[in-house]
Amino acid sequence: MWAEISDTDEACRKWLQHGLLKRLSARYVEHGVALSWDESFFDWLMDNRKNLDDARDWERFVDGCLGPLLIAHVDRARVPETKSLVVRCCEGIPEVQMHQSEGKE
Repeated sequence: MWAEISDTDEACRKWLQHGLLKRLSARYVEHGVALSWDESFFDWLMDNRKNLDDARDWERFVDGCLGPLLIAHVDRARVPETKSLVVRCCEGIPEVQMHQSEGKE
């Protein structure tokens, strides 16, 4: 299966979007955090592709990069409101920001 995914940039990007990051999003929404993914983050992931050999490597890499950034937003008290965050990359560094529409009225 991994050989098919890693075969082309398009297949890899599709797997990231509809596989790995979709599962990660589902995991965080259970903790009050709704994630969306900026294209800059996908580009950054693809730039780091050469260092990752299989799906497990990808999972560790993404968790290692995003875990510390997202933990501050995880709602441990289980407040019913969900925080909407966007994950992007700026100057080669992943970052997490509140969606611009949140908090504005």
